[in-house]
Amino acid sequence: MGVPHRLLLNTSPEGIAVARGRLSNAASPDSAYSLYLDDDVYLARGCLTELVECLASWPAAGVAGPRTVFSDKPGVTAHGANFVSRWTGIYAETDPPVRTECDWLLTTCFLVKREVLAAGVDFEPGFYFTHAEVDFCLRAAAAGFRTVYCPAAVALHDEKAGLVKPERLYYMYRNKFLVLRRGLRLPGRLTALLFTAVLGTPRYLAESLIRNRRADIRELRLIFKAVIHGLAGRMGPLQDNSAAARRR
Repeated sequence: MGVPHRLLLNTSPEGIAVARGRLSNAASPDSAYSLYLDDDVYLARGCLTELVECLASWPAAGVAGPRTVFSDKPGVTAHGANFVSRWTGIYAETDPPVRTECDWLLTTCFLVKREVLAAGVDFEPGFYFTHAEVDFCLRAAAAGFRTVYCPAAVALHDEKAGLVKPERLYYMYRNKFLVLRRGLRLPGRLTALLFTAVLGTPRYLAESLIRNRRADIRELRLIFKAVIHGLAGRMGPLQDNSAAARRR
């Protein structure tokens, strides 16, 4: 007897956070777990079994994710355990050899207990692209659920090391501020926002100059806009971002 299934087709360009939210809402109340998986990710043998066992054996855990490697370089970790400083907002990533509690994991492969969704934790559609998983995990933590990195589970991601898609730059920079605004408590929220604005902005600009080997005025303006919108708490898609995305 086959496993019951439904295909949910997203025909509107509302962003990946919206699609993940729809999956959360469509999950059966009888399902013990929800698996979020990008369409360019492949699970190694035993990956899902390991993630389920991890959550089942870790009572406080609500979210689990694997060691994600590059599909063309399976010996190189693409995504590991991620942390965010409550005072500076700095992200840090490690690749520990054992199961480790962390602040957040990427939703390239992301297993969530039903109880987390039942507690009202979900993906904020206003993020549109990127960082929605950071917000999700921080909110899960606020609801009492831990996030656990399970390196024995392995997923292969079909992406290139160091590749940054131009159309995502705005969301990468803006949404970092949104995470800090929504996920950190005072006074750490204020210090993290100030730290990111004062020290992060010059770094974003320098990275653009190095990446393009010249001053790309459109991209530099996009970075400034991302910082301003992030500080202002603006969410949703950037309507004029399509032109910036098409220029390459």
